[in-house]
Amino acid sequence: MHTSTTHHTRTRRAAAVAAIIILLAMVHLTIVASIRPAAADIFTVENRVQSLRALHAAESGARVVLKALIVGANPPPAGTIVPLPQATFEIISTPPPAQAGEVVIEGRAGNATKRLSILVL
Repeated sequence: MHTSTTHHTRTRRAAAVAAIIILLAMVHLTIVASIRPAAADIFTVENRVQSLRALHAAESGARVVLKALIVGANPPPAGTIVPLPQATFEIISTPPPAQAGEVVIEGRAGNATKRLSILVL
C-alpha cells in the first residue's frame, strides 16, 4: 500500500509541474505576442516624428527665404543646406529679389523628406 500512495503522490506532483510549465508557456507566448505590435507602433511613431521634423525644417527654410525677399535682400542661393537640430533644409530654388517666381525648399530629417513650394508674386 505504501508504494501505491507514493506513486500516486509522485503522479500528482508531476501533473502539477506539467500544468505550471504549460501555464508559464502560455503567459510567455501572450507577452511575446503583445510586444510585436508595440514594436510596429514604435516604428510608425518614429516615422511620423521624422516627417514632422522634415516639415518644420522646410517651413524654417521658407521663412528664411521669404524674409530676405520681403526686405529686398538676396536670399541664400539655391543649393544652400542649413543644418538644424535633428533636421536640415536645402534651398532648391528662389526668384531674384523684387521679381515673381517660385521658392522651393526641401526639409529632411532621418529618412523623411518634405518639399514646400511657394509662389511669390
